[in-house]
Amino acid sequence: MKVIRKIFGNLDTKDSKDIIEKIFNSSFEWGYFIKDVDEKSQEYKQVREIITKNGWHDSVIGTEFSKQEVYNAEILHFVGAKAFAYPEPQNPSFLESTYYDSCKECGIYGEQKADFLLKKQPILGSGGLGGLHWVYDELFSTYEVYKSYFEGLNMDCRPVKLMNKKVSAENIVQLIIPYTIPV
Repeated sequence: MKVIRKIFGNLDTKDSKDIIEKIFNSSFEWGYFIKDVDEKSQEYKQVREIITKNGWHDSVIGTEFSKQEVYNAEILHFVGAKAFAYPEPQNPSFLESTYYDSCKECGIYGEQKADFLLKKQPILGSGGLGGLHWVYDELFSTYEVYKSYFEGLNMDCRPVKLMNKKVSAENIVQLIIPYTIPV
């Protein structure tokens, strides 16, 4: 596990500028600076000792886990994925053709019986993961992201179809999220 910290502050004296440049072995401009560092790095150990003295700030901005740490985790918490621009079908028969059951009042979708039909090839962005802005519990990923990450979590996937071409979308799959029953 790697804890990433953001160091930021004002380089308003020659001493503070010299110190930070020496610690990080790079030049910094006068004024405010920001530097992300691994909490276990030698640079962080050195800068940690002078943060308060110089009026700088230090906060945790994230944690990176190895694949093995993720695979060995007892519990994983998913925060969400960026929605891509797949417009909500205006035809209510979409629900009946995609799901066995769904509630039009509360918006909860039941078990899926057919592949999603997309108007065009979605662009999932640099993370290779996306969701729909109107069906929150469906996730889509590039095939590479699925193979390198989700397959190792024993998750399955299903194809995504392009509406007009009746073929699978290129390099995009829908993740099959396992049902969990509260204990």
